[in-house]
Amino acid sequence: MQRSTKTTHKRNQCTRKYCISSFKDHSKNFFIRNSNINMTSTTSRPKSNTSSLLEEALNQPLIGETANFSWNATPLGIAAIYKGISPSKPPYEQAIKEGEELSMDLSREEKEFHLTQKGLALIFYS
Repeated sequence: MQRSTKTTHKRNQCTRKYCISSFKDHSKNFFIRNSNINMTSTTSRPKSNTSSLLEEALNQPLIGETANFSWNATPLGIAAIYKGISPSKPPYEQAIKEGEELSMDLSREEKEFHLTQKGLALIFYS
């Protein structure tokens, strides 16, 4: 006995063809309604407020320097700018160790990293 794969139109059912075309139409309309970006080959993502704040703060005088990092106080927290080529993994442990040379205990702080014009910035904050 062979089963039919076609479903009939009932309240919560539809044919396979109708469901696919309905989904395509809905997703296209959703995208058109919810995208206000004019995409061209020169479109670039605007800088976030966080990135702008960080870039501005990194232009201020340093609060210290260690072997591998330049240190800045920023509105986001303490920034350790890595002096070398950006490694594949952020060197948080090295920064914590060198921060102790400047009398900063960063071991319990939250941390994140940002790529900036000055290089890899490790941010430590509470």
